[in-house]
Amino acid sequence: MALGKITLPYLVLRAHDVRADPADGWILIGAEANASLTVLRDGDVVESWDGLSHLALRRTFRLPDDAAARLGLSPEATRFCLVITAVTAGGLLREILFTQDFGAELQVLNVTVRPDSGRLVRELCLASHLVITSAAAAGNPLAPLLAGSRIWEDSFRFQLESGKGRIPMETLSFRAAFQGQGFDDALFHIEFAPYPELDVEETVRVYLNSDIPSFVDAAELRDPAASAMLWNGVVRRLIASVIMEDTLTDDEVYPEGSMGANLRRWLTQAFPAMNLPAIKALAISTPSTFEAMLDSWTGLGCDAFQPAGST
Repeated sequence: MALGKITLPYLVLRAHDVRADPADGWILIGAEANASLTVLRDGDVVESWDGLSHLALRRTFRLPDDAAARLGLSPEATRFCLVITAVTAGGLLREILFTQDFGAELQVLNVTVRPDSGRLVRELCLASHLVITSAAAAGNPLAPLLAGSRIWEDSFRFQLESGKGRIPMETLSFRAAFQGQGFDDALFHIEFAPYPELDVEETVRVYLNSDIPSFVDAAELRDPAASAMLWNGVVRRLIASVIMEDTLTDDEVYPEGSMGANLRRWLTQAFPAMNLPAIKALAISTPSTFEAMLDSWTGLGCDAFQPAGST
């Protein structure tokens, strides 16, 4: 979207006055040094994303050398500001990722933004705004003189894992955040709100213990053993919680993408042909079998300890 399509009470730059590279999106920078560069265009999907992903996106903006004059402003007295904003969760969360104030003599800005994956939900919209921070008119009554006047903008929306819900994760110090609760040395901790009809992002939060940096690093690098241990632990604790507290019911239909729909799918896959009362009875009467069936379904052993190079 460009401001040239909106009627404003002052002069603005037209959509093509600011040349962006790439013009139709942002370059996604891979984590690996030799990773190929991918141009993300409006509506594209960021594959293999989760709350531990390190996203970096790059774009270059080129202003016309007579940008101030096109706006009826004095070049010597005009200053601009480029602001890049991340919007996610259907507009509920907004964060400024980049801001740079500059004079009319600067025409090229190289921008790299790194949105926090732990705060992203379903989609990421990157909005670029060019605003006036100070200006003096050069004889044109329509010149944008007020600080904060937007003179150009565009935006691109990207889907995260096809828009499907992912379990949010963040890293913090357990010794500081959970002091006195008895699990300072746990690798991770899960908090779950018992509202299965809500989306995954609204009901679950996984915390990784920054006091054990070797595990955090392994999880972020998708180490097979660390990933298997984390996935197994998340599933085990969520399933145990809803089974023992009767959070789910067999006859309830939960919305697609909700925590209830995910849990029902997991339970059906881990305990085929068993209803919820039968699964709970198994967990109480024969907990070792219950635990072993969960381990088998999550792939804890084969994923964490399979021989190198095997599939």
